[in-house]
Amino acid sequence: MVRHLLPQSHRTQWVVVFPINADGSAVTTRYINALSAESFAPIEDYLAAQAQHYDITLPKPVTIRLGPELRSSPPETPFGGSVLRVVAWSLHLRWWAWRASAAYEGPPIDVRMFVRYHDPALSPRLLMLRGCPMSRPKPSK
Repeated sequence: MVRHLLPQSHRTQWVVVFPINADGSAVTTRYINALSAESFAPIEDYLAAQAQHYDITLPKPVTIRLGPELRSSPPETPFGGSVLRVVAWSLHLRWWAWRASAAYEGPPIDVRMFVRYHDPALSPRLLMLRGCPMSRPKPSK
């Protein structure tokens, strides 16, 4: 993953996290409001350590910043859809991401992360992803 993030120019990659209150709860709102760039420092440290394994000598290969909270969610994935529906969804997603990240003011973004936060009391377990074998429940014994 680290090698993919770093182009041959070996410059720091700017990652911006755009939080989304996925359940609309007050608990989630408070959590998002408490986030800062420092919240993601352990991830930056981890990626810097991993980059060294790939002979990437940048002291900080990834800088993660917090973008503004988004009020809308990305378009739903068309599971089981036709090729035309998937193409239309892909274009809609790109348009949505462009509009959603327009409010960010800062260095040019290399990677945009749209993160949906949930109140664990309301969603103690994330919903399974359809079509993803790793998200299937384990059979009970």
